Amino acid sequence: EAGRLIEELLGARVVLTRTDDTDLPLDARAAAANQAGGDLFISLHASGSLATARREFQTFYFDDLQEKSPAGRGPELEREVAGEGGSRRRGAVVPPPAILWDQAQLDFLETSQMLARLLDINLRAQVAEEGRGVFGLPILLLRWVRMPAVLLDIGSLSDPGFEAKLRDDVYVQRAALGIAQAVNDYQALQR
Repeated sequence: EAGRLIEELLGARVVLTRTDDTDLPLDARAAAANQAGGDLFISLHASGSLATARREFQTFYFDDLQEKSPAGRGPELEREVAGEGGSRRRGAVVPPPAILWDQAQLDFLETSQMLARLLDINLRAQVAEEGRGVFGLPILLLRWVRMPAVLLDIGSLSDPGFEAKLRDDVYVQRAALGIAQAVNDYQALQR
């Protein structure tokens, strides 16, 4: 629903990595997003747990929590260009890889966080819920995407109230509108 609204209201092209509940590995999702060359990546997710506690939406952006700057990535990069046995080959010219998976998101940390906050604001306004907030975590899927990227956990499937919301066309439409508005707000800030 959100993809359709984004296309209709904003005139943007939406590429879905999945259209059903097929299991698609995280690296394949990231690769599909990177190959599509999109401007944004929004992963919609409905979680679940054994507990039936009520839980509202929450938004995530990538944050390594260990390394706060690209400069801190030096030793890992050094290992990737090292020769056999871990010693660096003298005089060897090692072409840099096009994109290192672990570094794909580094250029987009601030814009990803901004997109996550815009999603939180717009969803709260549209679905009349507080949500749980915006969080930075070392989520692999987001780490591997080479564009501003967020994961929107729309709720918990083990929450009976959330299951009812998913069956409510008005709720789904309002949530989709909140996502579309966040994309619109993000685009406006980038101009």
